[in-house]
Amino acid sequence: MLNRIGKQARTATLIYPFVWQVGLLVCMIGTFGTVMLASEATYRWHGELVTLDETSQMLTVKARAVSQAGLTGVEGLRMGEPIVITWSGYENQANGIRSVAPDLSSMIVQPGSNLWGGNEFLLQAEFVAMDAAQQSLTFKAAIPDGSLAAVRALTRGAWATVTSPHRPGDGMASLLMVDAYDVTERPMSSGPAAGATYQWHGELVTLDETSQMLTVKARAVSQAGLTGVEGLRMGARIAITWSGYENQANGIRSVALDDGSGLWGGNEFLLQAEFVAMDAAQQSLTFKAAIPDGSLAAVRALTR
Repeated sequence: MLNRIGKQARTATLIYPFVWQVGLLVCMIGTFGTVMLASEATYRWHGELVTLDETSQMLTVKARAVSQAGLTGVEGLRMGEPIVITWSGYENQANGIRSVAPDLSSMIVQPGSNLWGGNEFLLQAEFVAMDAAQQSLTFKAAIPDGSLAAVRALTRGAWATVTSPHRPGDGMASLLMVDAYDVTERPMSSGPAAGATYQWHGELVTLDETSQMLTVKARAVSQAGLTGVEGLRMGARIAITWSGYENQANGIRSVALDDGSGLWGGNEFLLQAEFVAMDAAQQSLTFKAAIPDGSLAAVRALTR
């Protein structure tokens, strides 16, 4: 009798912990399920544009951390190393970088673990630099399909509004859309179609067959359009924006130093060239541009 009671008591002491553990597991699974976001959930964040590299289709952006402690995870990292950014935010709006850590999913033996240490406001990127004094992080991310024209229309130092998935992975891009920073969140127009061209006119000055460069003079629509080249030296790289409609340019609207950022401050009627001279009295700009393949013979046939 005592043995039977003792066995029942021992059995009970074994059952309760087991039941408690199973209940805890079910509770954890249920809780985990409630915080998971829909796979298509997105959020918006803001950053300062630094450079646009069309060759690699990468955009370099600078953003601020909510505290200096949030940047300790990148100390010692080298440029180009993969990182995971966790933003501070609510629902679909980020308000600053909460923390940054190396992206171990691309370094371990079996990449793509997707164990980010968080479930939302995440961004995969490439580390560029960290500025503790400014409490800022500079990083790179791939430009999303369809946003290249919109990014071209922005200028270096301007702010952009970027849309990203809450939780990256499964081949989803880190950046889904890039727009001009606007409190109204109005999307930018997609700009001209890929491969679209325009025509402009200029007076021929010289042809240099050795360097395959053509020197041309063109008129600005206003003297204000030439203020961007004041003080420039011959040979400086410039970006010319023409005034025009559809595919016809009718004069130079503005000229700016081409800082190599790839952020031209416009979306169409653009021309990269070398500065030669500016004549305020004639309201004209003289510049050099490379002769296109197949056009050398046609240029030779023209006169100064």
